Amino acid sequence: MFKGEAMMNICNEITCNRVNARDGEYYAKWCEHISDSQVYVSGGLMDMSTLIQCTKEILIESEYWGRYLEMAEFKDNMIHISIGS
Repeated sequence: MFKGEAMMNICNEITCNRVNARDGEYYAKWCEHISDSQVYVSGGLMDMSTLIQCTKEILIESEYWGRYLEMAEFKDNMIHISIGS
């Protein structure tokens, strides 16, 4: 558990975890913030628990109040996320 994790609830609005990325681990990015952990991808599917973990890290770093994980796409060798409030 990391700082602030116990208080943070993420509302996952993503309906499909399919991503156009090779099997591996990728950092998540939102605006200029990059996660410390990585999102696991296997068989073209993102592991949602690691995506949520990366989202929490980014929210803590950025101090943004939004809690809705709205979108994730693979671009520039990263998982780019969209967070709404």
